[in-house]
Amino acid sequence: MNTRQTWWLAGVALALFLFIAFSERHRGGRTALAAEGTALVPSLRRDAVTAIELNPAGQPPVRLRKPAVFWELESPLRYPAQSAAAEQWLQLLENARWAVRLGPDELENVNPSEFGLEPSRLRVTLRQGESTVELRFGNNLALGKQCYLRVGDKPDIFVTDAALLEALPQTAEAWRDRSLLSFTSIVQSNRFTFDYRIEVRPEASGYTLQPDPGTGRWRIQKPTAARGDRSKIEQLVRMIALWRIEEFVTDDPAADLLAFGLQSPEQELVIGRGTNDLLAVQFGASPTNRRDLVYARQWPGSNVVLTARTNLEVLRLPYTVWRERLLLSINTNQVQEIVGESSYAYRVRQQADGSWQIVEPEKLPVDRELVAEFFSLMNSAEAAGFEKDVVTDFGEYGLAAPARRFSFLTLTNGAYTNLLPSISFGTNGMDLAFARRSDEEAVYSIPPGIFHSLPVAHWQWRDRLIWSFRTNEVHRVRLAHDGLNREVVRDAEGRWSLAPGSTGVLELSFDEAVFQMSTLRANRWMGRGADARGLFGFSTNGLRVTFEWARGGVNHTNTVEFGGVNLRGEPFAATRLDDGQEWYFEFPAAVYYEYVRRNLLIPGAR
Repeated sequence: MNTRQTWWLAGVALALFLFIAFSERHRGGRTALAAEGTALVPSLRRDAVTAIELNPAGQPPVRLRKPAVFWELESPLRYPAQSAAAEQWLQLLENARWAVRLGPDELENVNPSEFGLEPSRLRVTLRQGESTVELRFGNNLALGKQCYLRVGDKPDIFVTDAALLEALPQTAEAWRDRSLLSFTSIVQSNRFTFDYRIEVRPEASGYTLQPDPGTGRWRIQKPTAARGDRSKIEQLVRMIALWRIEEFVTDDPAADLLAFGLQSPEQELVIGRGTNDLLAVQFGASPTNRRDLVYARQWPGSNVVLTARTNLEVLRLPYTVWRERLLLSINTNQVQEIVGESSYAYRVRQQADGSWQIVEPEKLPVDRELVAEFFSLMNSAEAAGFEKDVVTDFGEYGLAAPARRFSFLTLTNGAYTNLLPSISFGTNGMDLAFARRSDEEAVYSIPPGIFHSLPVAHWQWRDRLIWSFRTNEVHRVRLAHDGLNREVVRDAEGRWSLAPGSTGVLELSFDEAVFQMSTLRANRWMGRGADARGLFGFSTNGLRVTFEWARGGVNHTNTVEFGGVNLRGEPFAATRLDDGQEWYFEFPAAVYYEYVRRNLLIPGAR
């Protein structure tokens, strides 16, 4: 270098330093400075670029192409490329601005080699349609994170952000997609919907998962036909998509597979469509010094890589992990009739106003909350186990004549038709409960609690509201217990007092007890008819409470009688409803112990 060039370059460096320092001080730093310039490549349209060639100094060229949506390596080997890295770099280039432009006048008598541009540090050629764009990167500036750059055959030298160079992978290894299964090689759109077959081999310990093309629901095809758990399988798909290559071992198609445990792979994961295999990865042994990794071989291709052993462990899980345990999935808005079957059949039908009614074998109002609870139970009931997939004798499970069966119908063109498969529940008398769908041969074991929570008879659906009146509508309360009687009356001022002939002291909280019982709602219906009295501990000496009240000039009388208690200590009670029968139910325990026993028992009664 001659003295004139040395001083000239020193002057340029000093000018650049002062310019950068001044701009960073007065314009908010290098980003603001870069925004002052013009686009480096004004003609560049990122989406139109279909090829990138990199020629790093002293290294073989790297070529990438974009045949459709995703990028792939073309040279020095064919392999899926990191499409995100290519798109991000092109976007960075599209937005890049120069900070300083040195034209022919400033560069007179200056050798471009002084900037690292002849030969260049890196030459990048982009193909955009029928045209090409060439970038030649030079040295970094001593001050600031910037570098020299030439665009095309223009003589100008630009100073731009060195991040443009740093963000560009320059070797084939760095460009290789590190996904263990590269789905970019089989999809043709960036709107990716996974509708491929998933198969784990060998068949003896493997399985096949397949989405239904019509519904999108997942099915297990092998080793047995069964419903797949959509959420778990979709989680598996997301997991597979995130499996990474830790190291590329060899691309030699003649490599000794036995050395990697791949001559007879332990497991193989295949992604396919129909009978065609599209992607596969085989899993082999672990390196002696890295038990947390395993060798894997990708297909198409023959390259051997290292990946996490946990990926192999996922494939070793039994197929039942991906099997649907939910017995039913009901869209409750579409169900307009429930058919229940036990020793007889009954129908619960939705009315035009949204309410529900028992329509067979008799007409009774239905409790809305019971319907909601029933649907909630059906939509959450899961199999505890898969008892048997092909059953020839359903009697072994109490399902030949099931204790309970439910069908779900919808109204279509004036007729009620099945919306879903019906479901049956049974027991074999050994404290075990089972379920079966009408569209399957399989039998599921279920928690006994689910079985015992299901209604058996139509009357169990009845509206649980027994009566409702206001306290100030009550004018007399009659109590009978153990042969003793007591009456409490309410005067016009609302004061309670014992009627003539009734003895004792009236509790101050008597009015609160009447209020608590003014709206009586059964916890659960237990039975009806005189024949059932003995089952629930009723006798002729139990506590009987009668309310006499009036509304709109019409007198009403409501009576409740108390019997025994269940194993949880909840009392049984009875009342006579509008069908003339006695109905037995579980009485609200809190009201009974807090108000009935404290305020309504007759002194001296047992």
